[in-house]
Formats: sequence, structure tokens, C-alpha cells
Amino acid sequence: MKASLYQTKRSAKNQIYRTVSPLTSHKFSDESWQGVSQVIAALKSEGCEVDTRVENGGYRRNSDGVQWKEYLMDIQCGSYTFTAILNCHAAGSVEDPFDRYDMTFIMN
Repeated sequence: MKASLYQTKRSAKNQIYRTVSPLTSHKFSDESWQGVSQVIAALKSEGCEVDTRVENGGYRRNSDGVQWKEYLMDIQCGSYTFTAILNCHAAGSVEDPFDRYDMTFIMN
């Protein structure tokens, strides 16, 4: 469904999740954040405009040592605007935590 065909904000949001979900259901192993590029390309193929940014380098770590890279997204689909967070969770080795990563996608 292309952005101009979204009837309601809920239908737009559901379509975005259907588009992104298959891309966040496995691990990636690359140095160029190809998974993030695939998510952006998939959203654009649905007719959405996507603005992606990171703040302070994007790398995060909690008190337990868990690491991730956080991408902030503004997504415009038709007349609807959403904010989202795409997190790339470190799933590699102790020596190279981001050698592999998986992703989660959360929208407002």
C-alpha cells in the first residue's frame, strides 16, 4: 500500500510495521549497518519519506553492559507523521560486540 492510499493513521502505522517486521526478525553481520539501510529502503518503497539521525554517535550502553546503536526516525506517510526508534542490538562477541546485531523498531 502506498502512502497516498492510507485511509487512517492506524492503517498507515500497521502497514509500516508489516513492512519493517520481516527485516528486524534476524541477525545482520556487516560493518555498514546494511539492516538500517534496508529498513529505510523498504519504508521508501511504501511511499513514505524517512529522515534518520543519531544523537551523540547513537551508541548506547546500559548499566548491565548491554550495547546498542539507536537510530531516531521521522516517517511521513501520506498525511501522517510518526516518530520511531530503530535499535541495533549488539549480538557479536566480547571482542567485537557489533560484529553481529539484531534490530527492534518502535513507533509512537
